[in-house]
Amino acid sequence: MNRLPLLLLLTSMMLVTLPTAAEPVPFVSASGVDETRHQIESLPRDDIWWTVNGKNMGWNFRNLHRFMPTVNVYRDGPVRELTN
Repeated sequence: MNRLPLLLLLTSMMLVTLPTAAEPVPFVSASGVDETRHQIESLPRDDIWWTVNGKNMGWNFRNLHRFMPTVNVYRDGPVRELTN
């Protein structure tokens, strides 16, 4: 059985679907400045921010870095299982 036509078909499909370095994908922010200001101003002053419900709660969790200091912490070395 000749597998060359199948191999050529799969290779051509991969070439068509792979992005190239010449075509950068533009960044589009999920929230504009006005929405970010509105959301931060609507955070509860007398309670904790995660008590907000619905659409606003989703926004708060996705955009925590916009109103709270955050930092990415990367692990170093292999993963180790915890003992009981």
